[in-house]
Parts: sequence; C-alpha cells; structure tokens
Amino acid sequence: MLCDTRGDSIREQHHLRNLMDRRVDGIIVAGRRTDPRPPLTGITGLETVPVVHALSPSTDPGDMSVVTDDKGGAELAAEHRLATGRTRIAHITGPEHHAAARDRARHTVAHLEQAGLALPTGRVHFGEWSEAWGRRAADAVLRTAPDTDAFF
Repeated sequence: MLCDTRGDSIREQHHLRNLMDRRVDGIIVAGRRTDPRPPLTGITGLETVPVVHALSPSTDPGDMSVVTDDKGGAELAAEHRLATGRTRIAHITGPEHHAAARDRARHTVAHLEQAGLALPTGRVHFGEWSEAWGRRAADAVLRTAPDTDAFF
C-alpha cells in the first residue's frame, strides 16, 4: 500500500491508523528530502511494527534509517575530477536550506581544501533543483572564472 502524506502530520496519522487497522507487516517512511524528520508516534500498536525511514532519517537514533552518503558522494566526485587533472572545480547545487545541498557543498569544499585548492569563484553556487538553474549558474561561473575546468 502506498500512502502520500504530503508532509501533513494529520494526514500521516490517518494513514498510520489505516495501515495498523490493515495489520501491515512493516512500514517504509520515504521522505522527499534528506532533512531529519520526527519518528512515527501516537498510534496504538505501532511499536510492534518494523519501521524503516528512507532518505529522510528519523531524529530518533534508535530508529532504522537508510540514507544517502552525501559526504562520500561529494568526496568521490571531487576526487574523480582531481584524478583527471582538474584543479579549477566549481560547485553548483540546490537550495541552501536543503541538508543534502549543504552537506555536499561542505564536503566538496573540504576535500578541495585538503588538496590545496579553492573554488574558482570563491563560493558554492546554491539555487533551485532545476536544469535552468544549472545553466544560469554555469554561465555565471564561466563569466566570473573562465579558467574553470570542471563542475560538480
């Protein structure tokens, strides 16, 4: 069964009651973002059903959460560019209020600094998650730092 709460806690409680009434074997809570979310609570019997949080981890460290490795991914992306001889690597990403964008940016900058490098424009370019933003940001980077030789 699939249930979409649209981020609404009342709708979430309604769906949880329905799932418990149907005696589900487990629940996967899939988030839209990598920002942590509160654990599932408030429904009788819920403590007996296995719950796994996917993408958005639970704020309860005792809950099972399967999340992306933004640190590892950023390091791999930066390392790949460095291994191919790139030294002027720009970073374009999504909105700064998204944990994934902030984490990837922080770890990219740290990895480049460990290699003795800095971002060619001196900053991470945060914006919307869209192709149009990526094109605008890449154009701005290349106008500001035309010797940029790679993007992440």
